[in-house]
Amino acid sequence: MEKQIDRIAEMKDMRTFFGMSNDRCSFTVDGENCYEVTFLNESDITYSNMSFWNINGFTLVGFGINTDKQLTVKINVCDRRIANGTVKQELVIQ
Repeated sequence: MEKQIDRIAEMKDMRTFFGMSNDRCSFTVDGENCYEVTFLNESDITYSNMSFWNINGFTLVGFGINTDKQLTVKINVCDRRIANGTVKQELVIQ
């Protein structure tokens, strides 16, 4: 049986993982399996950070600049949920 996804706990976990306080970034839900992270300090994101995120189950889906000229990244959390046992991985054959 699948566990119910607790988005508040998931965002808290992400904030801890990224080591980000409210004054350094903001998280918003973007779709069923993604979050958008807005970095308020441009030095907080590097290529090595992205590799570290991928190892820990966060997949970088895209990035951009918002209207306030702040860096935003979209992160998929499916692999992390599977690793944490929050959701089951299913094989779909069509």
